[in-house]
Amino acid sequence: MIDYLENNLLRTIENDVAAVLSFHEQQQVSGFHSIPREVFCYIDYLGTISKGPPGTAEKAISFVETYMAAADGRYKKFGRLIYEMWRHGTVHEFDPKVLKHTRHRYGIGWLTNNSSNQ
Repeated sequence: MIDYLENNLLRTIENDVAAVLSFHEQQQVSGFHSIPREVFCYIDYLGTISKGPPGTAEKAISFVETYMAAADGRYKKFGRLIYEMWRHGTVHEFDPKVLKHTRHRYGIGWLTNNSSNQ
């Protein structure tokens, strides 16, 4: 499994995501939603691998909060929010969702750019 992830899946991610990101950075063009759509498809897949089929949003969120948080602890705190906003929004509605808290009457929006810098 490790060999498959390192040699096949990683190469696919580099070809699919890194190439698009590089294009956007160099050309200063829009189309930024293609990157999160790709990334969250990989997260869905990796969530299923880590927790077993069938794939669910909860398994993908668990992957974000567990494995991605190992690289950056903010994923533990914001993993569910990111998934709900960016995965469901870009895949199902073309734009990331603006999440609204009905009881407290506030919303959380989004921002995109074409840079790989944080």
